[in-house]
Amino acid sequence: MHYCYLFTNDTFGAVTFRMAQLGAEMIKRGIRVSYIANDADQPERRGKLGEKIPAAATVELIPRGSQLKAIAARRRAIKRLKPDYVEVLNPHPQTLLPLAGLRGPRVVALWDEPQLVYDLGLRRRAAARAWNRWLISRAWLKITAAKSLQDLLRERYGVDAVYLPHVNYLAPQPDGASPFDRPTFVYLGTFSPAWDHDVIFEAARVLRERGRTPAICIVGSGADRPRWDAFVREHNLDNVHIAGFLDEPNLWRHLRHARALLFPMRDTLLNRSRCSSKLFAYAQARRPVIANRVGEAPQILGEEGVTWVGQGPEAFAEAIDRASAEPVPADVEHDLERLSAERRVDELLEAIARREREGG
Repeated sequence: MHYCYLFTNDTFGAVTFRMAQLGAEMIKRGIRVSYIANDADQPERRGKLGEKIPAAATVELIPRGSQLKAIAARRRAIKRLKPDYVEVLNPHPQTLLPLAGLRGPRVVALWDEPQLVYDLGLRRRAAARAWNRWLISRAWLKITAAKSLQDLLRERYGVDAVYLPHVNYLAPQPDGASPFDRPTFVYLGTFSPAWDHDVIFEAARVLRERGRTPAICIVGSGADRPRWDAFVREHNLDNVHIAGFLDEPNLWRHLRHARALLFPMRDTLLNRSRCSSKLFAYAQARRPVIANRVGEAPQILGEEGVTWVGQGPEAFAEAIDRASAEPVPADVEHDLERLSAERRVDELLEAIARREREGG
C-alpha cells in the first residue's frame, strides 16, 4: 500500500502533527508513505521538513508561486508518486483541482475545521458549500476529526463519515525542574482573533478587581499577541506571564508543573467542529484541567480530573479562585493508548478494509 498526504501548507506547524504521526506509524507497518506539501515561505526553512515528518517518507515540496502553478505541480506530483490512497484536508480548490479528472488514487477526505463552519459572507459561504459538495462526490472514504462534523455531514448532506480524531504528538520528555516559583495555571494556544484566549485574560482581570492574583502563564504566540501584552500592562496583571512560543522540552515542563491547565472554548459551530491539538498535549501532561464542555474536550479529556465550567470569563475566574485555595492535586492518569497513533492507524486501516468490502 502507498498512502499519500496532500497538504496545502508547509510541513511546519500544528496542522501537520496528525499526518506526520500517522505516517510514521504506517511506515513501521511496512506501508509506503509520501507527503506533498508547500515549500516553506521562511528563507531559513526552505527545502527543509518539519521535524515530525518521518525520515523514511517520500516528500514532494511544491515551490512557492502562483496558485495555478501550485495546483499544476501538485497534480504532477500525484501522477509521479502514483499512490493508492491520497488523503486531503477539507474541501479546498488547492486540493480538489489537482485531483479533477485524475484516475487512480482513491481519495480519503478529512474534515477538520472546514470553511463551511466559519461565519462567512454570502459569496464565500456559497463557494464553501460548492467545494464541500464536490469533495463529498469525489471522496472514496470520508473521515472527520470531530463528532460534530460527523453529525453535520450526516444531517445536512446525508453522508456517513468515520470519526477519527487527532493523536498525541508530544515526544516523551524529562519533567525537569518546575519553571514556576508558586502554583501556576497554564494556558496553551495560538494568539489568533478566532480563538478564545481572551477568556483567560478577562478572567485574570476579574480576579484582579476582586483582589485575587493567582499566577497564570500563557504559552503561545501569534498575530494577536501585542493586543494582550498591552492588556496585561493596562490592567496591572503582574500575576500573568506571557511565555511566548516554547520548544517541546520547555513546553513540557510548563504543562507538567501546572497547578491546572486551562481550556476555554465558546460554544460555537466552529469550536464544536475543532479537534484542538492542545487537548492532546493536556492529556499527555496528566495535570487537572479547567475546561468548557465544548466540541472534542469530553471525548479527548474524559471526565477524570476535569472541572467543567460555564461559559465566559467569570466562570473561569471563579474556578481558578476555588482551585487556588485547594492543595495541589495529584496527576490524572488518562488512557493515552486510545489517543495514540497506533490506535488511530488501526481504525483508519479498518475503515479502508470495510470500505473495500462494501465494493468501493
